[in-house]
Amino acid sequence: MIYSNMTNCQYLNKLPVKPYCCDDLKTGLKIRPLSTALKFRYIQLNHLVVNYLTFDIDRPGAALAHEDANVAAPNLIVINKENQHAHLIYKLEKGVSKFPDSSLKALRYLAAVEAAYTLKLGADFGYAGLIAKNPINPFWQTWYVHNNLYTLDELADYVELEKVRTCKQEVEIGVGRNVYIFDSGRFWAYETVRDYRHDKTYQEFTKAVYSHLASLNSLFINPLPLNEVISTAKSISKWTWQHFTHEAFSSIQSKRGIMSGEKRALISNEKKQQAIDLKNAGYCNTKIAEILKISRRQVYNYINLI
Repeated sequence: MIYSNMTNCQYLNKLPVKPYCCDDLKTGLKIRPLSTALKFRYIQLNHLVVNYLTFDIDRPGAALAHEDANVAAPNLIVINKENQHAHLIYKLEKGVSKFPDSSLKALRYLAAVEAAYTLKLGADFGYAGLIAKNPINPFWQTWYVHNNLYTLDELADYVELEKVRTCKQEVEIGVGRNVYIFDSGRFWAYETVRDYRHDKTYQEFTKAVYSHLASLNSLFINPLPLNEVISTAKSISKWTWQHFTHEAFSSIQSKRGIMSGEKRALISNEKKQQAIDLKNAGYCNTKIAEILKISRRQVYNYINLI
């Protein structure tokens, strides 16, 4: 692999219109127009859509971490000249939305790939992924590696996703937080919306969903940006309020053949489907039990009696 220095980056063509940026992380981030933000040392690469995967390698020789790990080569390597730490940046051929009104399956896949690369590269688990070293700022040394854009399948060829699906740290890594908040939030909303339909408004329900998601977000070492939590809460609230009507519940009950003990059986079936969904999303049985507030034995029964 041949690496070369670069002064202009043709890959930064999908940045946010008004990204966060700064010269010193200690002074805090500010939102500026892209043309201005590009002059700063640090810049936000992704906003509503993930076009770039960035990994923070905090050790000397970080620029060659992908070779040591035998994974795909990044498009860009941005190096701290003082300590040789680096950001490895991969650009995706097709961006992935971080919100549930697009493909949740793609988001889960992206989260698994991101977690697997973080593990294999030995990257920083605490890196929030909000901003990265700006490749075109002369404060850093930037290597141009190649101009091939990646699909998730191509990146996944270099790692074993099954190993990372049982890793508790996966939830804390990058878009894994989005997946966790959406999955946990929607299950809570499905069960709660019935109470709000009796004597409360849609606006009150939306506020309740946001409050629940904000509580989940506060548990992360590196919480998601507030606007992402708000957007996810709105998506969950809108879909749940529109679809989880009394008629919808009756239809679900009919399809699942609930003949007696309707409420108890409905809840049981919902829990089972939720457990299956979480398992398919890569969560381990212990985490599923924690989210659904049931025993690990019950999770095992749900998963193995499909």
